[in-house]
Parts: sequence; structure tokens; C-alpha cells
Amino acid sequence: MKGFFKGLLPILLWGFIGSAAADSEVVGDFHLKTYPDYQGGVLEFEAFTKKADGEAYLGVGCSSMSPFPQLQLILFNEKEMMSETPKLLQVSYRTLPKEDAVLYSMQGVLQVVDTAEEFSNKIRFQVAADPHKKTLQQMKKNYHAVLQQWSAGETVEITLSHRTLESKSYRFSMRGLAPILKRYSELCQ
Repeated sequence: MKGFFKGLLPILLWGFIGSAAADSEVVGDFHLKTYPDYQGGVLEFEAFTKKADGEAYLGVGCSSMSPFPQLQLILFNEKEMMSETPKLLQVSYRTLPKEDAVLYSMQGVLQVVDTAEEFSNKIRFQVAADPHKKTLQQMKKNYHAVLQQWSAGETVEITLSHRTLESKSYRFSMRGLAPILKRYSELCQ
């Protein structure tokens, strides 16, 4: 699993800082990259896992500079990509083995990257909040609940849909996410 990350890492990881001093390691099926702060601690992290049979990557990142985790899906090559134009997508997920937990509504903001170096869809997930309880604390609680659900499962299946596009589903191994979230729990609060 370590080998495939080496060549793709510069393209795949599109983090907040891009520091040359970042540390990286493989934890389970996730490639983890951490960025140091000035006191020697960790300012933020990004963790990506790859779909077993394609060029789709699921990323989770947390930063001391952001109140919400960053959840994203990156799709490379024409087989995986959904759209050549930006879109707002409906996102649903389920953890496997199936658990009887409340699933949180999500939407995906699809951005198209079309440069000489890269052709991809980058989809940033946003966990929806109840319009009557749309407080910062409630939204943070919802993001935290989604991360806990994902890390408790062996696999997460994410389905993306749009009224003008065919729905697509992607499955990702969650092996390694729980220890990452535990290690950096202060960043994902």
C-alpha cells in the first residue's frame, strides 16, 4: 500500500500550508501527513485513503485554524470523474458493517481542476445542519458525529448524486482512521 502513495502524493495532497517540513506516514489504509506548528506540536493533518479499484481518494483533515474538519473526495481520470463543470451534489453515506445510527445530511461542492498537470474533480463535503439549530456548536457536533461513524466502520460507501448526472458510489476502507482521530483529537473538536 505504501508504494502507490509515493508517486501520487504531490498531486493528491492539496493541503492548507504545503510546508516542506511536513511529516508523513502510513496508518492502516490511510496516508497521513502532518504539519508542525511553531511550538513543535501539530498544526493540522490530512489523511487520505484510496478506493481499492480506481483513482478515487477520500480525505479527512483537521486544523487548529478551522472549526470544522475538511472532508473531501478527489476523483482522477475520466472513468472516475463526474462532471466537467462545477456542481452542488447531494451526498449520502453508510458505514459497513451497517450500524443503526443517525446519518447526517451532506452536500458536496464539486470543483473541476483542468490544468496541464492535473484533470480531476475535487468534492468538498459539507455536513448540513438543522436550519432551526444552525449554531457553530451544533455544526461542530454534526461533523464530529460523522467522523466517529466513519472511524467506527470497516468501510464507508459514499454516494454522490445530481439531477443532471448519474449517481455514483465509492467504497473506502476506514482501517487506520480511528487511531488517527484519537491521536489528533484536539484538532478535530
